[in-house]
Amino acid sequence: MSFPWHKISMHPRLAAVTEFVVALLFWLALTRLTVFWMLVVWILFRLALSAMVIRLCYYPPAWKRVRHFLVLALFNFGLLFYLLFVEQILSTRLSGLIFIFLPALSFWLLPATPDRSLLAFKPERRVRLALTIFGLCGIWVGIYSSIILQIFNVHFWLWLFLGSCLSAWSAYFWWQEYEIENVTKMRVWALAVLAMMLELAWVIYLLPLGYFISGFLVTWFWYGLWIMARFYFTPAGINWKKQSVFLIVNGVLLFLFLMFVARWR
Repeated sequence: MSFPWHKISMHPRLAAVTEFVVALLFWLALTRLTVFWMLVVWILFRLALSAMVIRLCYYPPAWKRVRHFLVLALFNFGLLFYLLFVEQILSTRLSGLIFIFLPALSFWLLPATPDRSLLAFKPERRVRLALTIFGLCGIWVGIYSSIILQIFNVHFWLWLFLGSCLSAWSAYFWWQEYEIENVTKMRVWALAVLAMMLELAWVIYLLPLGYFISGFLVTWFWYGLWIMARFYFTPAGINWKKQSVFLIVNGVLLFLFLMFVARWR
């Protein structure tokens, strides 16, 4: 007689504490890995334990465990790539704090009862969006690191195409999270995001920037594309009066960032 695993339900707060302890242990283990096969084992065990916590944790009926797992998988791969190539001590420590606390927060904010309103969904969804953004940034940092440092004998166009495909999938994934009903329009826009991200990634590749700044910029542009398309999908459309402020502020911040923060090669 098999054990009734489906009847086990872990409280979200307990799942958050479990995820926090697991992430802390894996962070400490990451600093002691020296060869490639250890990294492979590390990421596989990390994903397996995250899947176990997700499987045992209580989720309200309308919430899907697999979507939480996909976000955590993207986040863990991205943070791993980021930590492999970023050498600044401050950045590494900050990334460690994000790696330990942010996934646990995504469990902590899960409702513990099925009768919670949809408002309880928003904080947890925003944390998962942040996990996706950090994961994408880390993956793009890894892509530009592989190109600039010539780690693999792979043409740079293949790296840029793979990163753009992942970015387009992430955009489509998050449009679904906001319950966009027009599937055809979402698919067309996902292809448009793929094309725009590929061109943007190529232009940024041509600039004399380091791999961290390049990955950060690509992710910045991705978020702008995603959120503008999300507003476009709504019945009200894009409120250009309101969003023009968003675009101007981001343009000014981008200029200041490139002038005074970014290090040019």
